[in-house]
Amino acid sequence: MSLLNWLLPILVAAWTIWGIYDYRKLKLALRHGDRGALIREYRLTIAGEVVGGVLAVAAVGSSILQTGTFRFDPSGALRSMAFGAVGGALLGLLIPLLAKRGKKGPPLIGDIAALVPRGPRERGWYAAVALSAGIGEELVFRGFFMHLLSDLGLRGAALIGVAALIFGLAHLYQGIAGVLLTSLMGILLSVVYLATGSLIAAMVIHTLIDLRLLLVPAPEPQEV
Repeated sequence: MSLLNWLLPILVAAWTIWGIYDYRKLKLALRHGDRGALIREYRLTIAGEVVGGVLAVAAVGSSILQTGTFRFDPSGALRSMAFGAVGGALLGLLIPLLAKRGKKGPPLIGDIAALVPRGPRERGWYAAVALSAGIGEELVFRGFFMHLLSDLGLRGAALIGVAALIFGLAHLYQGIAGVLLTSLMGILLSVVYLATGSLIAAMVIHTLIDLRLLLVPAPEPQEV
């Protein structure tokens, strides 16, 4: 395996650990009225997604967009789709249990209230974040990690489950509810990737899911 095949997982782990500290720092800055901190966070996130996506493509090559190298037989694909359907059902059951309703607006799942944009400028930057995450994270967590895990011998449900867990743990800053939700989301996006044979549909769905925060009213500022 190439150096990039090991470098990218190390960078993802470091980003995850650092992200917990960085998110706490962001929430503290917002409590003190520093709205510029959110724009800076958006820009940093976009940069991270771009770098991650570029490294993923560099490691796997153009085949990252297709699943042909996984060599799944039809029965294996059907089992994977069934596994994804179970994940979707669990997602529907867990949303009411995990959702935390703020003072106003629809429920938020996980600790993501600080990321909700206010005003046109923040909303514009957040839209760019959603697009970069939809592309970059799919290249990294579906494209790169599923190819890597496949090379290591994982197949079918095991491949989907481990890749989804890695994706969930990368969102550890959102708390346990956020990890559970993103892991289930990872299962569904993996099934889309496998069922369509292309990463494009998963990118579109991921972007649309992230764009949902544009529909969420900004929470009331907390007292310092």
